[in-house]
Amino acid sequence: MSSVLANPTEIQASEPADVLARLNEFLRDAIAAEVAYRMTAERLDCSPDLPYLGLVRQFQEEHGLAAEAIREQITQLGGEPADAQGSLGAWAAAAKCPPGLFPQGRDGNSAIQHLRDGELHNFENYCVAAASLDAGSRQLLENLLIPTLRRHVRVLNELLGD
Repeated sequence: MSSVLANPTEIQASEPADVLARLNEFLRDAIAAEVAYRMTAERLDCSPDLPYLGLVRQFQEEHGLAAEAIREQITQLGGEPADAQGSLGAWAAAAKCPPGLFPQGRDGNSAIQHLRDGELHNFENYCVAAASLDAGSRQLLENLLIPTLRRHVRVLNELLGD
């Protein structure tokens, strides 16, 4: 994970319209993550994984806060936030899992694995885009969004035993 940021390159910031489009993509991803965690939390109510509900709700709230920070950045740059949820994209598999967090059955698929995959998707997108964004947007990614996702991935990996 950290290797993506280990070698910062000198890249000119993209055109303002490109930066706004990228930030709106990140906004949609943050909204999708918040929805996926909310749906997962709703399914934990009757599962043996109920003790993890607090953690799932915390991650849901943190994605909501990330979405708000991205909205503010878009507005500050003179853009219009794309608040429509749209497709769940990388988060769709997590939103469709059966109740519980951990693997059940032979296929080994679980909400927690899909949540981690969604976190990794967003993390990689942020890391790749950071160098091409304006200074304020890059600071948002490097100081808030990337560290939060790094922590989410670490915690989910620990729960999975990875």
